[in-house]
Amino acid sequence: MTKGALEKIRDKLIASVPLHRLGDGEDLKGVAALLASDASRHITGQIIAVDGGPVSPEGTPSPPHQDPLHRAPRRADGRGD
Repeated sequence: MTKGALEKIRDKLIASVPLHRLGDGEDLKGVAALLASDASRHITGQIIAVDGGPVSPEGTPSPPHQDPLHRAPRRADGRGD
């Protein structure tokens, strides 16, 4: 995402994250250390979300939060709503 695009939706995006902040490289260090260590030797084929909590383990948005970037699917005729 470009900086300009992020700035346009920043507040809405932060409001949708249960931790109420955007993540950064520091937030990835723990999971990177885990995956690089022997502690991960039995972890295979997993998606590890480092997202501050807006996505549940089932991969669906956790209520009452909604992904601010979500766009409704196109109708069968190819038009949006």
